[in-house]
Amino acid sequence: MAVYRSAISVRQRAAYHRGWVERNRARTREHARNWYHRHRQQVQFKRNSPEHKEKVRDGQYRRKFGASSLTKREMYEKQNGLCAVCGGPLPADFHKAHFDHDHKTGKLRELVHPGCNYLIGRVEAQPELLSCVAAYLARHKGGTDVCI
Repeated sequence: MAVYRSAISVRQRAAYHRGWVERNRARTREHARNWYHRHRQQVQFKRNSPEHKEKVRDGQYRRKFGASSLTKREMYEKQNGLCAVCGGPLPADFHKAHFDHDHKTGKLRELVHPGCNYLIGRVEAQPELLSCVAAYLARHKGGTDVCI
């Protein structure tokens, strides 16, 4: 005997489900709340575990940059733990270093300090800003040869 799929399309099922959830919002919230209270220790343990944090961070990297934690670690090691802009040491935890990327193409460039990343973003958006800042510092003779 053959098993036939329902004639209802996936979209129709999804629309029905959304409607049901909307009509039963209080019921579904109470069910979720009760489940959470019964499993609270498991949920909190999972949320605080290093594996979970790594998984969440990896998902964020994949969504935002199309890269993984492994990619970031490899870039960190390739750069010998140094910022691509100023050459200073990056934080020992490679996750605290920032991906520098082209906002138009989304292509990753290298790892940089958070401050250097901010500077790149400002200069990339307004290239004339760099010469204005240099002129301002020269005017006030506050410029130094050290880059941070």
